[in-house]
Amino acid sequence: MMSVSEASFTLLNFLMNVGQFTLPVLFVRHGWSAVVLIVIGSMLCAHTALLMADSLVQLMRRGVPTPDYAELAVAAVGQNFALLAHACSMTELLTYNCMNLIALGKGVVSVFPMLSMETAMCLCIAISIGLSAVPDRHFAYIALIAALAILAAEGTCVLGGLELPEWEEPELLFSHPLQIPSSFALIIFAAGTHPLIPCLMHNTGTREDFRSSILIGWAMFTAISLALGGGFFYIYGFSIQPLITDNTGRDLSLKTVPGGRALQRMSGIWVSVKLLAAIVPVTRPVSQVIARKIGIQLSVGNGGWRSMLLTLPTLTFMLVSATFMQNEIARFESLIGGIAMGFNALTFPTVTYLQICRPKRLEQRMSAYAICALGMALPVFLVASP
Repeated sequence: MMSVSEASFTLLNFLMNVGQFTLPVLFVRHGWSAVVLIVIGSMLCAHTALLMADSLVQLMRRGVPTPDYAELAVAAVGQNFALLAHACSMTELLTYNCMNLIALGKGVVSVFPMLSMETAMCLCIAISIGLSAVPDRHFAYIALIAALAILAAEGTCVLGGLELPEWEEPELLFSHPLQIPSSFALIIFAAGTHPLIPCLMHNTGTREDFRSSILIGWAMFTAISLALGGGFFYIYGFSIQPLITDNTGRDLSLKTVPGGRALQRMSGIWVSVKLLAAIVPVTRPVSQVIARKIGIQLSVGNGGWRSMLLTLPTLTFMLVSATFMQNEIARFESLIGGIAMGFNALTFPTVTYLQICRPKRLEQRMSAYAICALGMALPVFLVASP
């Protein structure tokens, strides 16, 4: 079982995902007011993760030993709600990993320009299959290295910006209010890792340790997102790309600067380290579903040759999907963040909390209803926004 630090490392690895590379775009859209959006989105996700933890504990008290996402849905509403929750969670996990694979492929190509994007992604899939044999407890330390690697990748971009002869230094405070739903969906895409919460909780030593890891993980995510996003905006301004690593080694007009090619390769190495470690943990819930369907027993924390075999069809599907999605990253992140991940991060945790825990205090019920309404309205606002 994982300690507080190990669980925090694992959660931070989930949160420091490919969405972290696109969050600086929010500053381009809304100016410095993006700080408020990121803080609100992160706080909501952390709060609903704690609500989900309360629901899981309540089911355990009723005799369900290790309740998963589907069992929460059945206990709260019924089988139809469980099917909807299952579809949204699988959509989120697979899309999230497809985005990881696209960014990973770009990182590998920046290091080895002779490779095509498709060849790079195939190579990464082969390595991920081998990494799926590593159990979660050992993977926690790989996760720490991966979380630091994304900081190194973005730090490389910042270092390149420090060498530019001039910075953008924008003063825009607020803009494009009609794009707020789309921007909020991008935040949910990065911070909404809720389908992974049951696995994380069951592999953490105590419930108190798990709650502490939730608070620590999301606090670190918020601080890092604000520091890096604000720093990129101050340096690159409105030339920020949908993937911030595409700004590495380039000036404000996106021309490669002297020495920029070396920075791009270094950034690509760090991106590859991070995203290789991010793909495997996200495939665990999908592999567990497949294992239950075909009657295979996986060890606690998974890992081993069975995990490798069960991961293979998931990763193959990801490879095919990523090939078609690679040129529309920001659009897919916003779409999935607003629909599937909005349901998983906002609507599902509050519905299960209200139905399973039956909170008695009025403020607890009202806050849960408000967050649930936001999760249900977000797809509507997303479709209506430009």
